[in-house]
Amino acid sequence: MEVIARSGDLTDFAERRGILILRGDLRNPEVRMIDLTQMSTITISSLYLKPNDIVYVQPRSSKG
Repeated sequence: MEVIARSGDLTDFAERRGILILRGDLRNPEVRMIDLTQMSTITISSLYLKPNDIVYVQPRSSKG
């Protein structure tokens, strides 16, 4: 949540159910999908980012 807040929050075009965290080697990355609409996802303590992690917020097809 902190990385999203520091980047200026999510826009109306951001998909809150399909946020990806990419970690590791580009040939064999570890991919985690985060659903911000579920409170249980937000409270998981294993969501700490490591150096070189990529957070990708997928766009919606229409404004939410």
